[in-house]
Amino acid sequence: MKAIETPLAQYANQFRIGHNQNEFVIECCQQYAGSQEAALVCRLVLTPTSAEQLRAVLDDSLQQHLRLISKHKSGGQ
Repeated sequence: MKAIETPLAQYANQFRIGHNQNEFVIECCQQYAGSQEAALVCRLVLTPTSAEQLRAVLDDSLQQHLRLISKHKSGGQ
């Protein structure tokens, strides 16, 4: 499935996750230095299957990122 590109992007630096038998709810928030509160910028509601797909894609991306960083630190190409 091809994703529809939209220019909207929100920075998130804090996350809250809740779940029940049927769904996962991921809240993406912004918290500024010195602030006690975080502003909710996005809420994702996913089925357990979709949450597993998100986990797999995120794991893969993080592994790629870590390999790139490791290569860069060691001076490799």
